[in-house]
Amino acid sequence: MFVSFPKFFVLALLWASPVLGKDASKEIPVKRLLMGKNGVDQDGESFFVVKNQDEWKKVSSEILGNSSNTLKVDFKTSQVLVVHSGQRSGGYSLSVKNIEIFDSKNPVRVKVNVVLTNPGENCMTTSALEGLYEAIVIPVKYSIAQVSFAKAQSPSCK
Repeated sequence: MFVSFPKFFVLALLWASPVLGKDASKEIPVKRLLMGKNGVDQDGESFFVVKNQDEWKKVSSEILGNSSNTLKVDFKTSQVLVVHSGQRSGGYSLSVKNIEIFDSKNPVRVKVNVVLTNPGENCMTTSALEGLYEAIVIPVKYSIAQVSFAKAQSPSCK
């Protein structure tokens, strides 16, 4: 059985959809700037929003522990989000999974989902401490309202 809706009803639904709340179906692409595992000691998971070149130089040297401040970012159009795992033994991985738009009002607010993966059961790991980090570029038109760290488990090593 085919049901037909009046055109004005369909148009009204399309027009109202951004107003109805969450817009979780929309994601913006993740643009990775930098990844590494030699970040400076941090207590637990953390993140930093960098909005200008001076902040980038400071975060690069104090948090990331390297000279990545030579990377050029156009801070007129972009901001940098740096996520950090905190100090951990080897065998972990850190990755920005996605960036979802959850509020389409002005400014558009986004949630950044980060996955910290633990080493699998019986997997060999190093005892050397690592500070995993990832830096991504996000257009300034998006307001970073939330950064969520989720834990995942690697498969077992048998």
